[in-house]
Amino acid sequence: MSTMPGLALLPRAYQDMLQSPLPFLYSLLAALWAALARYLQFPAERVPALHDLQTGDILGLMDWRLIGPIRVVVTPKALTNGIVETSFDLYNPLPFEISIDHVTTYAGVNDSIYAQFSQPFSGFVVPPHSTVNSGTFGGVKLVQGAINTLPIVNAGSLDIYKADIRVRLWTRNGKMGLPLPLNGVRQGGIQTKYDINLGPSGSFITSE
Repeated sequence: MSTMPGLALLPRAYQDMLQSPLPFLYSLLAALWAALARYLQFPAERVPALHDLQTGDILGLMDWRLIGPIRVVVTPKALTNGIVETSFDLYNPLPFEISIDHVTTYAGVNDSIYAQFSQPFSGFVVPPHSTVNSGTFGGVKLVQGAINTLPIVNAGSLDIYKADIRVRLWTRNGKMGLPLPLNGVRQGGIQTKYDINLGPSGSFITSE
């Protein structure tokens, strides 16, 4: 195995650290995470242990609200197959372009999941410090059925209990970029509007 130039001149402990850097990097990350939590004075119950840490936890601690508002389209077919369409806005708080490749989400109200989807995207590019809409897509499953889901329309909001977002950072016009999975994203109180189709005439009721 090749070694770094001048490595033999360093003490043995530093040689081992540089040749096997992962344990060192993990320890460094743990120390930085603990220091950040103390500096920002996060309550202990809000600070997950490093081995339990997900990228979504960091977003939550920083109070970055990435998602919303949401629009849901309910068609007559949804009454029988429990499938609706949706779209959502996504905010990029970073100073460089990002691209969204895939989103898996579980959403609902009052600690109950009502909707779930797993959706790939192509060309979902969000410029720095900007908000872009996902475009309308189908395949959103109402896990409790359409009839049991109708009462939540008047709530006017949804909570995301878990979203896994596959992102590429530093893309250029949606190309290339550094892949980064945002796992365990949670966000509450997202403004949600519903377009409810009354029948084949195509007329809609839109919740406000």
